Amino acid sequence: VVLLYGLFWAALAAAVDGLGRGSAFNALTLIGAWVAITMILPAAINSLAAFAHPAPSRIEMVLAARAASTDADRARDASLARYAQEHGDAGKPGGPQEMTLRRLATQEAAFQRVEAIVAEHDAQLARQRDMADRLGYLSPAYLTYQAMADIAGSGEARYRAFLDRIRAFHVDWREFFLSRAKAGASLTAQDYAAMPKFTQADEELMARPPAGLADPLIGVALPMLILAIFAWRGFRRCRI
Repeated sequence: VVLLYGLFWAALAAAVDGLGRGSAFNALTLIGAWVAITMILPAAINSLAAFAHPAPSRIEMVLAARAASTDADRARDASLARYAQEHGDAGKPGGPQEMTLRRLATQEAAFQRVEAIVAEHDAQLARQRDMADRLGYLSPAYLTYQAMADIAGSGEARYRAFLDRIRAFHVDWREFFLSRAKAGASLTAQDYAAMPKFTQADEELMARPPAGLADPLIGVALPMLILAIFAWRGFRRCRI
């Protein structure tokens, strides 16, 4: 990746030199190209992606999740109030086990609402990332950074895999306790040993395989070849 990126800049320098202009022109052109490719274009790519697919506010997402949980609690209270109104002095609906099941149902309803809000937030961020990745082919520097981050294991692919692992563990953890709470079963020594455990397998969370780097490498190699052709034609013209 580094070699290909270096060849891109060498081809760009050769193409500018092949124009047959003065040293000052060549230097200013290369400086301008460096600023545009490494600073302006990546910033513009992220700005365009953020403008086209604005990321939802994290604070608004948290507030919406709290509101969903509050709505679920209010729905439970309203249900209990209707029961008391319809049955008069009959008392609470059911015994302790039924009350526990009602609370669990309320928590599950709140969890489902919160999950829907979080999923919508993540989907909007995914659309923003996809657009940024498509526009990234305009900047070899952007592609090189993404490729090197993936190779190092600090790229978006590993981060998303880590979040997916956490989400799956959270679901397993909830299901482990909810199934026993709904059945009214107490935890046993075997249950403690069977509790879900979070494992982070680095070999599974590492960056995408080398075959997945083909697209960014082609995105750097193609403009490099085009610049090399322009440089070759420019040097031929200078000889003539």
